[in-house]
Order: sequence, then C-alpha cells, then structure tokens
Amino acid sequence: MRALYIPVAVLLAAWSAAGADNKPPKPPKPTPAPKPQAAPKAAPPKAAPNNAPRPVNPVPPRPIDDQIERLAQLSPAQREVALSALPANQRTRLEAGLDNWSKLTPQQKAQRMAEHAKFRSLPPETQQRIRELSERLKALPNDRKVAIQQEIRLLRTMPPAQRQKAINSPALKKEFSPEEQEIIRNSPNLLPQNNY
Repeated sequence: MRALYIPVAVLLAAWSAAGADNKPPKPPKPTPAPKPQAAPKAAPPKAAPNNAPRPVNPVPPRPIDDQIERLAQLSPAQREVALSALPANQRTRLEAGLDNWSKLTPQQKAQRMAEHAKFRSLPPETQQRIRELSERLKALPNDRKVAIQQEIRLLRTMPPAQRQKAINSPALKKEFSPEEQEIIRNSPNLLPQNNY
C-alpha cells in the first residue's frame, strides 16, 4: 500500500507542475512612467571680466600712494637714491608698496592713477568730504563695509530718479543703520560721472 502512495504523490506533483505550465502567463509589470525632469536651472549671470573697464571714481590716495606712484615713475637707479635717503621703517613700507604696485597689470595701474588724479582735481571741500566718508566706511565691520559697497555699486547702475527712490525706500532703511544710510546717501561714488 505504501508503494502506491509514492507513485500517486509523484503523479500529483507532476500534474500540478504541468498544470502550472498550462496557466496563461502573467502579464509583465508595467514600466513606470518616466519622472518629469525639472526644468534646467538658469545659469547665474556672468560677472564682468576682470579686465572690463570700470568707471573712474575719485578715490582718495593715501600719502604713501602718492609716494609709490612718484617712485614707480623713476628709473631703478633714481628710485634707489630716493629710497636710501629715507628712514628704515619708511623705506620698508615704500618697498612693500612698490612690490605690490609692480604686481598690478598696466590696466590696474592706469585705473588707480586715474582715480587718484580725479580725486586731486576736485575742490578741497569735496576731497575732505570724500576722505571723511572713506574713514567712516573703514571704521565699520567688514561685513557691513561689503554690504554698503555692494549697495553703492547697485545704485550707480540706476538712472538718477530710480536711484533717489531706492535711497529713500523702506527696504534700504530696514537693511542699513542710519549711519550706513548716510554713507550711502552721501557717497561721492553715487554722483554722476560728469559731476567730477
């Protein structure tokens, strides 16, 4: 009797396997729809190249700047004679300044000299006002200096009426302290180029 169970079990197993093969195949799983791709991000605006000409603003030269510019115009022999007549600490500062000057491109040198020349061409009271604003700006923390300089650059790109509106806007008053607003308002860099 036991021998009969084994063949029946084998037959049942074979029949169920064969029956499984006779079942209709399962349909393939549908492929998921492609995810919509995000629109490509707009490229950030390209910065102006470093060699692009910038407007010439009157920049107050430090006394050492005047000396460096004069010394840079001399021949190496003349420069050495002039430097040798100076006290050691002053000579060291001027030599470091001349070294920095020599690393500037011709365009950077011309720009700096033009800015200083423009400053010297201003009336004495305007020069004094610029110096005072410059000193006040230097006294601020670095992050505030940067914020003010960026705001001034932005305002310079605007037509006069729009600039005045921006200077008096609540947004500017919210972002800058009263002292910073005064620096921005009175900055000579905001005046039209032909005012100098």
